[in-house]
Amino acid sequence: MKINRKISSFLITTILFLSVTGLVIARTSQFNDFTGEGHSSCHGNITESASGYVSLSSSSGSSVNPSETFTITIQILSFSEAQGNNIVVGFPSGSPGRGENKDFSFNTTQQSISIDGSGSSITLDFQVTAPATEQTYTLHSDAIYRAGGSSSYFAHGDFNVTVEVQNTPPQFSNVVESSDPLELGQQETFEVDVTDSETTIDTVLIELEGTNYTMSNTVGDTFQLNWTPSTIGIKNYIIYANDTDGSWNSTSGSVNVIDTTLPNLTNLLESADPLELGQTETIQINATDLSGISQVLIEISSINYTMVNIGGTIWEYDNWTPITTGLKLYTIFTNDTEGNWNTLG
Repeated sequence: MKINRKISSFLITTILFLSVTGLVIARTSQFNDFTGEGHSSCHGNITESASGYVSLSSSSGSSVNPSETFTITIQILSFSEAQGNNIVVGFPSGSPGRGENKDFSFNTTQQSISIDGSGSSITLDFQVTAPATEQTYTLHSDAIYRAGGSSSYFAHGDFNVTVEVQNTPPQFSNVVESSDPLELGQQETFEVDVTDSETTIDTVLIELEGTNYTMSNTVGDTFQLNWTPSTIGIKNYIIYANDTDGSWNSTSGSVNVIDTTLPNLTNLLESADPLELGQTETIQINATDLSGISQVLIEISSINYTMVNIGGTIWEYDNWTPITTGLKLYTIFTNDTEGNWNTLG
């Protein structure tokens, strides 16, 4: 059967028109201004990179407020097929788009970037506005390298972000230390006001030297703890608070614990007084200090002798035998580990 030449021409034209129109519709109805991967009708023969991927990070972390605008930073890594070439990277955002991109707004959905000799790129920033509906979404990014002809390559990456109203954590004010510096052996009192604008305060803790202590609610918003250190030095502390919604916050500070107190000398004992000439005198003394005793000396007739610690806080010198009669004066000296000296005599 012979087909009329005019009808044949019309049919061919109509088919071509519909094919082109269908392709345009396929492009524009499925995507916004960046089509993305996996659509051979748009990109021809497209192959996933053997090693390349898109790394995504967020300026707000993995949780944002409804309708919050934040920054997504993108970097392409190990895209070996695109080494030394320019590519396009972005967020397929049409309908259906990719992931749940269509639920977000972007300042731009695509940018061009160069891939270096290692298959990696510099970073690119996209300004993204979250939807108003609270739930967890997946943002999907594609990187497309159009190699020419019918060959193209893509890499991709996902980022999960939860849209939720952020709870404001507890706030601290009026942090007070009763003494700084603090003399060793004295008590430090910590006070802090803790408030929460949305819920109520659940717990307030203070961490000192690796141990957590619960602070007591004394009045209103004020929490307090009394603490006596056992050693000198800079004592760092962290105050933690959480509210009834489980949000935590912290603040930190330090107290300098010093020792300027002189060592204490008590309970002087002499083995004999008066002492018979030719006999040996033994002298004992109780020496105490919170920082610890460094040494104890006894001066007899302008000569210093070292006393020995015989247990606990008792120091002794048992090797003095006078060679003349008369009143023999002596002085006992001691210093602590912080260099504070005291005498008895």
